[in-house]
Amino acid sequence: PTAMAYIGDIVYELFVRSKYVWPPRKMSDLQQKVVGFVRAEYQSGLLDKLVEACLLSPKEEQVLMRGRNSKTQSRYRRNSPAYQDSTAFETVLGYLYITDVERCQVLFNWIDAYLDGDDDRMNIPSTTTLDELLRPPIMSNVNQMSPADLAFIGDVLYEIFIRCRHVWPPRKTSDMQVQVVSLVRAEYQSELLVELTESFPLSTMEMQALSRGRNAFKPTSANQRALIREFQDANSLKALLGYLYVSDQYRCEDMLNWIDAHLMRQQQQKQLKDN
Repeated sequence: PTAMAYIGDIVYELFVRSKYVWPPRKMSDLQQKVVGFVRAEYQSGLLDKLVEACLLSPKEEQVLMRGRNSKTQSRYRRNSPAYQDSTAFETVLGYLYITDVERCQVLFNWIDAYLDGDDDRMNIPSTTTLDELLRPPIMSNVNQMSPADLAFIGDVLYEIFIRCRHVWPPRKTSDMQVQVVSLVRAEYQSELLVELTESFPLSTMEMQALSRGRNAFKPTSANQRALIREFQDANSLKALLGYLYVSDQYRCEDMLNWIDAHLMRQQQQKQLKDN
């Protein structure tokens, strides 16, 4: 269940970020709004409403219980009902995201209506697809979105890609987290960007998205100032991914496929070296 919660956590984060990234607003306001919906206390209340609505099947209720009873390394999380509920909620979302797209779509449509306060829509099956629910609103204009907004989306998109890639085969959650962190840190993303720009032809608009992302980065810590180039590159990569995620689904998939192949080559090279 911890692996499923690990996926559900980032899928829900993508949903919330995408929902509120448009219309444009100050980044501090956007971050505050998103945090309000992803914090454990809010997810706990959301889970209560979900259960009250009798939306879960018996199998999903079993998954929910597994998530609530799962072990965590944090004593605070173990003893906090809100965090137990939050983990259970994320476990169900992760389970459905992996196993049943249609059911996952039903739950996210209900959550979307609940966040909007639309009681009527909560009681009517929606035809909005899961892919649409996990993207910014259709009226979003990528050219009016700031590079910070694009990086805000690209950041979580890249992480969901990495988490999904390494959630199987099963392993200790701590080992999986170490692997994921090594690939989402700024230093690795900087190296990845160098390889990408050398091997993956970019259009003029894509190069502009990279440049805007780099110029928009403002260090806020001593570590970021010490590694300014790496963090600028990482922000560039995330802004480019965000730009493509909003503007060109197929081009975004091409880029993620390139990254996947690149990671596969690196993994094979490491295995050969170890042997």
